[in-house]
Amino acid sequence: MERFEEKEKFENGLIFERKANLGEVAREIFEKESFSEGDVVLVDNDETLTPTWKNFLLREPFDVLPEDSKFFLETCDEKNIQKAIVTNMPRAGHYLNHTNQVFGYEHYFDSGILRSAEFPLTLCLGSLYKQTEKSLYEIASWSMYKIKERGRVAWVGNNYLDQGFGFRLEKVLREMDFKETFYLYRVPWIRSFRY
Repeated sequence: MERFEEKEKFENGLIFERKANLGEVAREIFEKESFSEGDVVLVDNDETLTPTWKNFLLREPFDVLPEDSKFFLETCDEKNIQKAIVTNMPRAGHYLNHTNQVFGYEHYFDSGILRSAEFPLTLCLGSLYKQTEKSLYEIASWSMYKIKERGRVAWVGNNYLDQGFGFRLEKVLREMDFKETFYLYRVPWIRSFRY
């Protein structure tokens, strides 16, 4: 019965706490939940941190990002919280490569040509990285290494692919003996061209 209830919650989106924007997620994580050094924050990149097609296509630098995205990342830095960006897009030149731990760019593509592929090919190829077992175990292992005693993990995304990834990631973390709270947040799907 428990597995059925879990599956039903997952399919209905009940396990993701919806927030209005990244600023609201930041207030929840950093003020209400008091995340600090020893905790880990994982966040989807495209359509979450970079919420619009303009941000995505123009590869806008950090200082051009929306205020809520900058506030979110800067607060992680100020509080010495370990953070990582998790993305399906394999573009090696993305600005976040220079500012954060980034997972997802080099892992799925073996071909140098495909690894540097640009839109629309990346979109046509689909959401590859977050669908792999490697992504789950790689990110779970990194998180377990980075969290300190009683450290918590938060995952922030914006669509059903992120929701499914968060659900599976928590299960892998539990397999690795993670005992603390795992938080899942979802910013509005309106940022996304997908649900």
